[in-house]
Amino acid sequence: MFLISVLISKIGTAIAFVLIFYFARNSLSGHWFLYAFIWWLMFAIGEIGQTIGPNYSWKEAIAGVISETAYFPLSAYIVNWLIKV
Repeated sequence: MFLISVLISKIGTAIAFVLIFYFARNSLSGHWFLYAFIWWLMFAIGEIGQTIGPNYSWKEAIAGVISETAYFPLSAYIVNWLIKV
C-alpha cells in the first residue's frame, strides 16, 4: 500500500511539474535551472517538515533531498528541451 501511495504521489507531482512549465513556458523557457531550484526548495522544506511528525527520520529526509537534487534539475532540463516556445 505504501508503494502504491508513493507511485500515485509521484505521478501527480510529475503531471503538475510538466503542466506548470507548459502553461508558463513563455516565462520559463531557458530558465529551467531556476524552475528546478524552486521545486527542489519546496520539496526540501517538505522533507524537513516531515521529520517533525512521527515515523520519519532525518536519514529518510536527507535521502529524499539527495534524490530531489538529482531528479529535479534533470527533469527541468528535459521538460525545457521537449516543450519549446
